[in-house]
Amino acid sequence: MSAKITNNLNLILAKAVFDSLKTATNDETFYAAAAFSKDSDYFSYANSYDSESEFFGGADSEYGADDSTFYSQHTLTYHRILPGGVSRCVPRIDWVQNRIYNAYPSTENFYVLVREFVSGIGRLNVYKCLFSPNKPSINAPTGTSATPVTLSDGYIWQYLYSISNSDAVRFLNSEYMPVPERVTTEEALNLVPGTTRYLQYAVQENAQLGAVYGFSFDSDVLYASRDSDWTLNKTVKVRITDSRNDSDLILKHFQGTLYYDSENNRFLPGTLEEGFGYVGVLKVVDQDKKPIIGVTSKIAGGLGHGSDAPTDLNATSIMLVSRNIPQDDFLPLATGQYQMANLIRNPIDVTTQNIAAQDFYVGCKSFRVDNITATFNVNDVIKPYPVDDGRRARVVSVDQDRVFYVNYIYDKEQDSFLDSEQVVLEDGINKIHTINKTFNRDIIFNSGDIILSDWKAVPLIRSKDQIESMNFVLSF
Repeated sequence: MSAKITNNLNLILAKAVFDSLKTATNDETFYAAAAFSKDSDYFSYANSYDSESEFFGGADSEYGADDSTFYSQHTLTYHRILPGGVSRCVPRIDWVQNRIYNAYPSTENFYVLVREFVSGIGRLNVYKCLFSPNKPSINAPTGTSATPVTLSDGYIWQYLYSISNSDAVRFLNSEYMPVPERVTTEEALNLVPGTTRYLQYAVQENAQLGAVYGFSFDSDVLYASRDSDWTLNKTVKVRITDSRNDSDLILKHFQGTLYYDSENNRFLPGTLEEGFGYVGVLKVVDQDKKPIIGVTSKIAGGLGHGSDAPTDLNATSIMLVSRNIPQDDFLPLATGQYQMANLIRNPIDVTTQNIAAQDFYVGCKSFRVDNITATFNVNDVIKPYPVDDGRRARVVSVDQDRVFYVNYIYDKEQDSFLDSEQVVLEDGINKIHTINKTFNRDIIFNSGDIILSDWKAVPLIRSKDQIESMNFVLSF
């Protein structure tokens, strides 16, 4: 038996995963892992830089056990994703003048992000388009009105929420923007006037049940079915009824217009009065109560426009962010570069033999040498000395006398170095060091499930004096 899957299920799945991550315990943890300090190591394995071996999920993925092994060999650091690093998100759409925007119930290009300045302070507001006149947008929506606002260019916008500074730092980038969860009744009791959550709650409380602000139409069907009412550039009045026989039950009747612009061969809609109190299935008719073929309308979802921001924007994606501060054990590895970021579920802690729970883990092997400072450089390839048995490693970081390395050749994870052993550069008898003590990685090799891998086209440079951000987006 088959079933139709709607976007509503995707919303439910995204909400369920979000709730699970926000209430995370040590029974299930997620980590952002940095891997591959040198892109040529990836190329020698995948034979290309086009991400063919990456894992994005799904039955058709080419990702296999060999990929997991190789990625683990090249992992440098693990950074736990904490509950504060999770948000639902949608593709970022900035308002641009002279662009035509769609209106609800369209699922494309129907909301905008606007930066406005209030008393010299910038604010990032998100608006949902309730009505589009099918013309270029001239005026940007502004303000935080809890009710819809009609602009002089004919667009009707509903302010939904403002992105807080902390959310902007963590979740706003050139591709995605965060969507806050609905304000609960319990949270509302302690809201401070003027805050972003207070403004969002005001919108929720003013949402109108059964609201109708516009209609959509199929131009081809409408053009083919038009009758004498459309001749001589006449404007047709648009009225909306619902499935109830008694129209008096509608609290406020929607009134709109539809005009055929013969010169430009297009239909131009207009709104005269919004409607409230509609239920059931809507029917679009003209001034003579004749059905207008090709024109449809839809009641605002849920409790009304603005009542639930994630549902309003169809937020079926989740962003997971790890903000990595160079300190403590991470500091020696907060240099150099990496070119792959992996999202890993439930890696195993070497010490506890249980699901990893610390904020940070070293993902590669290391050793201390007999000198005060090791003379190796990042990306040097080293080998045993004086007897060369074929073992090779790539240096990924040097912190005084401690050298961090990965086994960069596929299926050579076992090629570790030993205490009291000597190592030297691969390309000659140079920089000989004796190993005083060896250290294994903090995470059991190849443990945990790789949920997603992201190969970066350009290496990401690490620095000890800057906070690093690693982002993942899961779409449902």
